[in-house]
Amino acid sequence: MGEQAFSFLPLSVSARPPRLVVVVPHDEDWVRWMALGLARVSQVWGGSGSVVVPAAAVGHPGVERALAQFGPDHVVAYNPSWGSVDRLFPGLVDRLIAGQQVEDEAARDAATQLLRDTAWSHAIVAQAEEAAENLRSRLAVNRREEQVQLTHLSDACSPSDLTELGAVARVPL
Repeated sequence: MGEQAFSFLPLSVSARPPRLVVVVPHDEDWVRWMALGLARVSQVWGGSGSVVVPAAAVGHPGVERALAQFGPDHVVAYNPSWGSVDRLFPGLVDRLIAGQQVEDEAARDAATQLLRDTAWSHAIVAQAEEAAENLRSRLAVNRREEQVQLTHLSDACSPSDLTELGAVARVPL
């Protein structure tokens, strides 16, 4: 048996985008919800490696087979802010603030901004959360007891939740 030449191979490590399945609310305006979910997920690594699914599609055998093949790192529910919902349904925030009858303009502006930054709680958001949890349990992702896993993608995510694209990109995209 002869001696083999000893050689070094160059190795490199690089980060890859997280593979996300984002479950968005679903109602008669499902296309608008999909667009809103896509807009939010595009801020996480430019949306690379992500899939946006309406809550009503979760449970469909074809969708689940495709998602199982995709092998997501996280299955999350999209939790929009009042500001995002106001972009879908313009004037929603203004009507709500007007109903409060705040006289002082500065207080009204502060209340408007606070409301825009607050998570929107609605029955269709709860349905999206339930659909994401059901899908997560079937795909067996996000189920590591020793680690805290992300379950929601909101418009005001903490920087510790997911790394935004701007934090890893070397040049503006």
